[in-house]
Amino acid sequence: MSAPPDEAFMDNPDPVIIPTWGYKADGEARIFQLGLGEDLPEGWSATPDVITDPAKATAEALTDRAAGRPYADSVVNAVDLIPAAASPDTAIDEIERLKGIIAAGSQENEALVEEIDKAEGLLGAAAAEIATLKTALAKAEADGADAAAARDEAHAAIERLEAELASAKKDLEAATAPKTAARAR
Repeated sequence: MSAPPDEAFMDNPDPVIIPTWGYKADGEARIFQLGLGEDLPEGWSATPDVITDPAKATAEALTDRAAGRPYADSVVNAVDLIPAAASPDTAIDEIERLKGIIAAGSQENEALVEEIDKAEGLLGAAAAEIATLKTALAKAEADGADAAAARDEAHAAIERLEAELASAKKDLEAATAPKTAARAR
């Protein structure tokens, strides 16, 4: 049988943080990051029941207030938020302006997708070129090692030949050296 959820969290060495809404009587609402079993700060309630003005206790009112926006509690009040100079023609013009912005944004997005596709193709080509260069480098290193071994063998052969030449030169000098008088008799 598995442990109840609270006990499972207690066994975890990392603290568990739970985003929790808190409410005040004046309609203020915000999210607190609370640890497991931790209470809201004093003066805050876990339910909107503490809000005394019913108009401020709706989900819309709480959301708007938490986001820092003015809340219009009815359609009549919402109309008051629209500038007085707005007319149907102005609204249509605004809609057309926004359609233009959306169309331009869509074109820009398409261009960005094309750029991304092109960049991905270039990236693939660059990766293939890197692989080719790595192979060439490995071959060059192997060839370089072979060349170094051949060079070392050539140096050893030269040293042997120099030693043989020095020995032959010594033998030649001994054979061609003038005979001393004691030897001549």
